[in-house]
Amino acid sequence: MLAARTFWLGAACDLPAIPTPLNFAFAGFSYITGRVGQKLLEESLPTLPGAKNVVVQGEGVALGGYLFYPPDLDEAAPTVLLLHGHGGNALDMAEPARLLSQFGYIALSLSMRGWRGSGGVDDCGLRQTDDAVKVLDWLSAQPEVNHERIGIFGTSQGGQVALLTGSKTHRLKAIVAYKPVTDIEQWQRTTSHSGIPSYISTICQPESRLRSPVDHAAAIDAPVLLIHGSVDMRVPTEQSTLMKEALLRAGKQVELKLIEGAMHSFGPEGVKIAWAWTLDFLARHLKD
Repeated sequence: MLAARTFWLGAACDLPAIPTPLNFAFAGFSYITGRVGQKLLEESLPTLPGAKNVVVQGEGVALGGYLFYPPDLDEAAPTVLLLHGHGGNALDMAEPARLLSQFGYIALSLSMRGWRGSGGVDDCGLRQTDDAVKVLDWLSAQPEVNHERIGIFGTSQGGQVALLTGSKTHRLKAIVAYKPVTDIEQWQRTTSHSGIPSYISTICQPESRLRSPVDHAAAIDAPVLLIHGSVDMRVPTEQSTLMKEALLRAGKQVELKLIEGAMHSFGPEGVKIAWAWTLDFLARHLKD
């Protein structure tokens, strides 16, 4: 039985195939300047027990992922699209997707463009956001999906893309973003990670404002949950604070939860706390 792999703790580690809330800790960046190796892009996703491998058309690229269904599905179900962090792929969010399916959600863990299982190259959230919109359109057309109850859940770069996606579609009813990048230029000035400034200069600029969710807060309709470690310096905590302030100025619904003492890796106890907040938020906005 294949175990999922994750970079949430800053290094790859094997995860058991049967999930528990402690299986995922959502961290990790391994920033690469320039193009990802073509071998990685061409490598398909392996099969996982209980998951359906899918390929969905994005904005000019094919995107691979894992689709999980709840047990005993007998009516159209609320659905969540999950997005991994930089350097990861759909394997990284397969365990939380599986967990969500056990709570009654259809869940799709997607490899964003530029990462294993999908075509294209990483572009710091620009066309990756257009891809996510296309995938949400595809999900909403599936007969098992309740198209009135769709959410998105991303971590790190996936959180950035989740927020940007919320500004480009009205399909979403809930957005969850763990330690998202929200202001590219401020991030470049304040991050403690030595590789990030060059990544931003090479990949994210000169269109950094198009990639910064704080500049698009007014276009977001769905309620937003932001979760961040209180002492995160890789993606500094102020990135979520800035996003909350931008959303409030625009009259939007937003909740910001800080995990005290947590860095970019929430750690096991922080993950438990974040997961409880996430389940509560999704239930309120996708089930109630």
